Amino acid sequence: MNYSYDMYPSQQQYMDMGTGFTTMPAMYPHKQFVNKVENCAATCFNMMSKMVDKQDVRQREQQIKLLHDCARICQSQVVYTVVSSDFDRAHANFCASVCERCGNECLRFQDAESQNCARICLDCAEACRRHAGMM
Repeated sequence: MNYSYDMYPSQQQYMDMGTGFTTMPAMYPHKQFVNKVENCAATCFNMMSKMVDKQDVRQREQQIKLLHDCARICQSQVVYTVVSSDFDRAHANFCASVCERCGNECLRFQDAESQNCARICLDCAEACRRHAGMM
C-alpha cells in the first residue's frame, strides 16, 4: 500500500515513507508510546537476526515466529497511532496480545538477549493496553 502525504496532511511532518516515522514534535501526545512501540519492533527484528547463529535454533522456532509477528504488529501500531486511525484502539489491544505472547516465549530462554527482549515486549504490551484504554 502506498501512502501519500495527501491522505494524511496533518501527519505529513511526522512521516518518512522510506523507513517509518522520524522526529515528532515534543508536544505530540503519543510520542512516548510510539517510541516504546518502535523500540519493541527494533528489538524483535534484532533478536531474529541473532537467532540464525544460535545452536538451539530448532528449539526456538516458535520464538522466531513470535518475534516476527511482534515486530510487524508493532510497526503497524505506530502507523495506526500516528495517523490517528479509527482502529488505533482495537489494534493496540491486539498488539498487546502479540507482544505479551512474544515476551512470554522469550522468557522461556535463559540467554540475556531473550530475557531483555521479554522485558521490552512485556513492557510494550502494558503500554499498548494503557494506550487502548485512554482513547
